[in-house]
This record gives sequence, C-alpha cells and structure tokens, in this order.
Amino acid sequence: MARNAGPGERGRSFFLSAWAARLLALEGFCRNHAVRRAGDDFLIPETGGTMPSAGRSAFKTEGWVVSGAGRGAEFLGLEWVQRELRRSLFLMPYPGTLNLRVAPEVRDAVFARRDSFLRIADPSAPECPGYLQRVILRANGLTCPSAYLILPELTMYKDVLEVVSAYHLRQKLNLRDGDRVEIEEFAVA
Repeated sequence: MARNAGPGERGRSFFLSAWAARLLALEGFCRNHAVRRAGDDFLIPETGGTMPSAGRSAFKTEGWVVSGAGRGAEFLGLEWVQRELRRSLFLMPYPGTLNLRVAPEVRDAVFARRDSFLRIADPSAPECPGYLQRVILRANGLTCPSAYLILPELTMYKDVLEVVSAYHLRQKLNLRDGDRVEIEEFAVA
C-alpha cells in the first residue's frame, strides 16, 4: 500500500512492511467485530467472529494452563532473543511464557509445522533455533489476538505449548492453573 506524497516528498512512495499490513488487517477485523480496547490490548467478546484465514489450513486446538519451571523467562531474558523479537515482530515480550498442556500428539503436530513459522536463532548457535507463530487465545469469554506460540528446537516439554506476548497473559485473560484456553493460528486473508 502506498500513501500520497506529503509536502516536500514529491514522487516518493511508502510501502507497508508485511508486519504493518498484518496489523492493518487485524485492525480492519477489529472494526468489523465490535472489538473493545482494554488497557493496551484488544479484547473481543467470545461471541464475536473468527479471524480470517489464508490459503493453508490454520491449526486450532485447546490446552490447559499449567505452571512452568521458569525456563521461558530465562529464554526471553536472553539479549539475542529480545533483539530478534524486536527486529522481527516489534515485540517486547512479557518476561515469561504462558504454558498450555496439550496432548503429546498435538504438540508433535504443531512442531511438525515449524518450518512455516518465523525462525529466530542465536548467531553463535544457529543449530538451536526457536520458531514463532502468531496465535489467537480465547478463554473466560475474552480473546487475545496478540500472542505468539514459541517452539524452541530443544525443550524439556513433550506435552506443553508455550506462548509469549507483550502482555501478562494470565492477567489479560484472567487465567489460573487448570483453565481451558483455545489456541488458533492467526492467518491473514
């Protein structure tokens, strides 16, 4: 998308990055589905519609909130992780992950799709990357469309999906251990 040139910008065009185009698509979705703003995040009443999907089929599953071992916070505290998340997604993550217990087959199926996700890696250890995919979380009548599933290449979990966001997801979605959360891959039409 290009905008009209302003004063002193004759003949110059500006194009949106893929990230900015996705954000505008989300904002268009929000305007059309009675989204309300709460704090720094969008909350969509659970009775609202679903996000648009693009070409390939998006995954959708559910998990149950579990406490973690604190390894997500350690990982997110690494300088290279923070740099890559800022550079790739303009994301400054909350220092911890939301852990969702799923069936091992579900985790394996999501992990098998990782090559289609955004890949981040420490330049000094490129053989041990992490993969991110934007997801929509639904729980307790609220929806958070601004979260990312993060799949480290090496993990201690066989039945847990980890989710990062700029927000403390337990607070934003009013979550406690044992609560059910729907996870849907965000896809842009």
